[in-house]
Amino acid sequence: MKRFLQPNTPVIHVLFFITLGIILAQGAYSLREVLSVNDNNESKTQVLLVNKSREILNGISRLNATLEVCTQSNSNCSTAQVQLFTSELSREIDNFHALIANEKSLASSTGILGFDLIQLYIKKYNRTFDLNELKQSLGVAFTNSTSIIDSLLLNHARLSKEKQDNHLYILLMLNGSLILVFGLYYFLNTQLIRAANTEKNRISTTFKTISNDLKTIDHGKVKERISNVSTSSIEKNIYAKLLSSYDQLEEQKSKTDLYQRLYNLLGYEVRGITNTIQGGVKLLIKDADESGALLAKEIMSATNTLENLADNFNRLSNIDAMSHNKTIHFYHLISELIVLTSTKAKQQSKSIECFVDNAIPLKMYGNQTGLFWLLLLQVSNMISGSNQPKILLNATCSSSDRVDKLTINLHLYLYLDDYDTMTNIDDLAWNQAPEKNVANDELSNNLLNGINNYAAITQDLGYAERLCVSFDINTSEYQTHNNRLAGKSILLCGESGIQVDVIANTLSNQGATVLVAHTANDIFKSMKELNANDGIFLTDRIKGITLDSFCKTLKARLTKRNIKLFLSVSNSADIDDIYNHVDYVFYHPFTPVDFIDNILTTLNSDSGETEEITSRFLIVEDDKVQQFILSKILTGFEFQSEGVDDGAKALALVKENNFDIIFMDCIMPGMGGMEATSLIRQYEKEQRLPPTTIIGATALTSNKEHKQCIDAGMDYVISKPYKNEEIYAVIKKYMAIRKVG
Repeated sequence: MKRFLQPNTPVIHVLFFITLGIILAQGAYSLREVLSVNDNNESKTQVLLVNKSREILNGISRLNATLEVCTQSNSNCSTAQVQLFTSELSREIDNFHALIANEKSLASSTGILGFDLIQLYIKKYNRTFDLNELKQSLGVAFTNSTSIIDSLLLNHARLSKEKQDNHLYILLMLNGSLILVFGLYYFLNTQLIRAANTEKNRISTTFKTISNDLKTIDHGKVKERISNVSTSSIEKNIYAKLLSSYDQLEEQKSKTDLYQRLYNLLGYEVRGITNTIQGGVKLLIKDADESGALLAKEIMSATNTLENLADNFNRLSNIDAMSHNKTIHFYHLISELIVLTSTKAKQQSKSIECFVDNAIPLKMYGNQTGLFWLLLLQVSNMISGSNQPKILLNATCSSSDRVDKLTINLHLYLYLDDYDTMTNIDDLAWNQAPEKNVANDELSNNLLNGINNYAAITQDLGYAERLCVSFDINTSEYQTHNNRLAGKSILLCGESGIQVDVIANTLSNQGATVLVAHTANDIFKSMKELNANDGIFLTDRIKGITLDSFCKTLKARLTKRNIKLFLSVSNSADIDDIYNHVDYVFYHPFTPVDFIDNILTTLNSDSGETEEITSRFLIVEDDKVQQFILSKILTGFEFQSEGVDDGAKALALVKENNFDIIFMDCIMPGMGGMEATSLIRQYEKEQRLPPTTIIGATALTSNKEHKQCIDAGMDYVISKPYKNEEIYAVIKKYMAIRKVG
């Protein structure tokens, strides 16, 4: 019994259904009693029998009263009146007989002989018409009938009481059972709720304990808790799952750390390779001529690109760095993309032109490293998968569907035929070409933060292909330096229509007036429209001329009028000594910001200023005799120079003045040449200044010493004592490099 009264969910369920069954049984029984037709008819018949019995008694009383009157001597009652009463009484007895035939339970105890005798007396009277005899007989019958009626009433009362007692007994049994079962159900349910609350509190306490443990628990403590005897089964299951998660997390962290080290190692190895290449090139060009120096400059540019790529790769592998990179410097990004795209195109012997609309904001919110790599992958894959020989990269912006955003559009066209303008390519039948979605949603979701609606599709017309990349951005900083070339006129001449159109649009977007010439004669005819500090821009492909001699002739005419001559070339092998006859040489495709900066700087300078700039040298030499000798050599070549005897003084002068070339003694007391060079490079990087050419000078001749100078940041190393021919060759070489940017 004690075990039965313990909180048990199945027992409570059984009790609940028993209670419900009792309630339903009680309701069904009550409903049956209310709706029972037989019982209702029986009750009605019993009531009717009682009423009929009373009517018969009343009839007998009336007949007796009439007979009493009629039997008196002086009575004048008529026989017809007595006959009427006897007939009515006889009919009532007949009706009573018919009713009592259906209710034998009432008649079984008393019989109906009393009423039968009355009928016999009436029949006898109807034969004899003896009133006295009838009176006497009815007196006896009345007494008998009265006892019959009393028996009927008593029997009816007895049956009603028995029926009510049965009803009450059944209801008491049902209600008693209901109360008993409900009480037991309530007791067990209360016990169950109490036990459930106790278990709930215990589990809550367990979870609180586990929660507090998780703040300080480690891998070893988890194992200790699992092996502890006092730990409950629930806690052991939780700690077992936690231990499994710990093991998986540690395994994942181990793999992540390994991948991170591999990525960093790869990036650092690439950077180490670029440093080796740069240092080796600087040593190898020691005996090279001007063309070799220009080729070295191109190699150095390629290694710088590789180094930037390695930096981007390291940033991409560093998740923390990526998450903190919230701003995109778009023109830095597009410049890196143009350089790498150009390298990719040259590797596949394809010509490329790039145009960037100056309406694009300077800065926008998002992840620059992720966006750069995603665009680089899309563009590189498109170039690698196409056989078209010509490429146009076009970056523009437009309004977005949302008023608070802008849409950046990057279109990469690959085509076969020659076109005069970028609009001609954009107006090809692209609406007839099927679109293929090449956007990698998983990659873009992982790499892009703050950039919405990134889409990339390709189209192929057979004779031309197009990659369209678009994405929505929130602007952080708009362009503030537009119309920088306002008031300037530039005469542009070239054979390639697209190249000329790209340069013309880039210049006109900055407010310049652009005149286009198609031949050498057109150039000479249009020169009269140019003023001082205007310019002429030539491409490296002009029909019907030899570029070297033409530039020499043209420059001679322009110098007196202070009109600048610019040249755009594809590679250094095409220019030979042309750099001596132009004011600035560009390699295309060029980046828009540097392009405009160099155009503006060159246009605003005059010939005298240029000579002054190109003749400023600094000699850093602690030996006064060697300083004097080098100064005399430079004076003999008509170059002006300043001299200091300490690296610290040289650093102070560099911060206050601009020098084209610094001759730096490698070993000096105080601050030596290597330390001074490192500090100068650091200062230039912090101030974002173009690097000054630094020529190291040392009496040591070993390659190890020369390499230390190069690693410190020097561009070239010469040996002491100074030699006129070597000094002049070095100056000529690096002045040529400076002119081509």
